[in-house]
Order: sequence, then structure tokens, then C-alpha cells
Amino acid sequence: MSRKLLALLSAPLAIACSPISDEAEKIAGKYYIPEVSDTTPLMELRTDGTCVVRAIRQDVLTYSVEGHWDVKRDSLLIALIPSTLQWEGDENLIGDIPVRLGKKVLSFTNGQLSLESEGINYVYHLRK
Repeated sequence: MSRKLLALLSAPLAIACSPISDEAEKIAGKYYIPEVSDTTPLMELRTDGTCVVRAIRQDVLTYSVEGHWDVKRDSLLIALIPSTLQWEGDENLIGDIPVRLGKKVLSFTNGQLSLESEGINYVYHLRK
């Protein structure tokens, strides 16, 4: 009985610690949008399944939040940890930090990752 209980309680932990999908492995890296920043990545998607997502308003505010990520079906899924929020600049401009983000992967070719979110297409440039 105790082994069954231990196995049942361990299952969510094993899922949370499992490696990223094969699709995700292909797109891991640091992503930039040159019009926003050439020096600071907006997304760092690591092969261990952790990530950092940043928002940048030049000379006003930069903030980052850590989380976990993966690719499922045709979507990039990110679970953020709001308590990891770090910022430089006017913190009053920081809105609510979403716990989960989902963006449809439109394409990944020649080091460019195209994502769609709420009807807007974003093109990120990969630098490993």
C-alpha cells in the first residue's frame, strides 16, 4: 500500500521534472527582436526546460521573469513564476504577470522563430 501511495505522489514530480519535447529541443536558445533590443534576449529557452522571459521599454523599464517551457503540438507553452520578477526602471509600469503563456508556433527556419499571440505575429531571431 505504501509503495502505491509513494508512486502516486511521485508522479506529478516526475512530470514536472521531465525533459522538454524533441520539438522544443530544436528551438532552445536565446531569442531577440532587433527592433526591441540587440543586446538583451527577450526569451531564453534552455534545454533543461527552464526559461527567462523579458519585457523591455528602452530607457524606461526592463523586467524579467523565470519559468518553465515546452512545445506541445503547435504551441510554445510557458509557465512563469511571478515571484522571480526582477526589474530595472519604473516598477509602476509593470502590469500583472501571467502565470501561463501560450503562443502558436508559425515557423522555425533559418534561425527565426515566428510566433502568434492574440492575432499578432512576432519574429524572434535565435542566437545560441
